[in-house]
Amino acid sequence: MERTFRLGLIGCGSMGRNHLATVACLSQVEVSAICDVVPEALKQTGEAYRVEARYADFDRMYGEVKPDMVTVATQTRGHHAPNGGRFGARDIGSL
Repeated sequence: MERTFRLGLIGCGSMGRNHLATVACLSQVEVSAICDVVPEALKQTGEAYRVEARYADFDRMYGEVKPDMVTVATQTRGHHAPNGGRFGARDIGSL
């Protein structure tokens, strides 16, 4: 039996949507939650990819969804902001 991994996306702009389009073809990955501080980007991406769990705060997303892995699709200067060592401390992989 194939394991399904719960993925959380951080960043719902164009790069985040590219990440979701890429993982859509992976049967073992389920997009469980998305996170963005821009409400309209969160809404549009959630609707386009049928993701109900939408968050403006990573810690809240993690606490409620507990993804197995996350992909950070924010602008390059923001890649470290949502992490801050929190992924490794929670034993989740990040892309």
